[in-house]
Amino acid sequence: MISGKTLKRYKTFHDLEPKDVQVKKIKTRMIPKELIALGDLREIVYLSDKWDNKKRAYVHKFKKPYPKLLTNQGGDQLYILGGKYKVKSEGIVG
Repeated sequence: MISGKTLKRYKTFHDLEPKDVQVKKIKTRMIPKELIALGDLREIVYLSDKWDNKKRAYVHKFKKPYPKLLTNQGGDQLYILGGKYKVKSEGIVG
């Protein structure tokens, strides 16, 4: 079940009702004690059908201090830590 706060954030970001709701089991909810730094995250690109139900690429460039992109020891999970950004209705800002 998705919380009301999570649903509200989804609606704020997408300006749409969710089409389907998926509950995904996560192995652990904790960040591992040891992570491998991959580098500074300068921008992020993702596909979304937010706002108008038309899938398109969104590019968000980060400013200094850049967030760090890290992975776990298994190399099967990415983490974004630090930086100066906010997730707002207009997208990822910062």
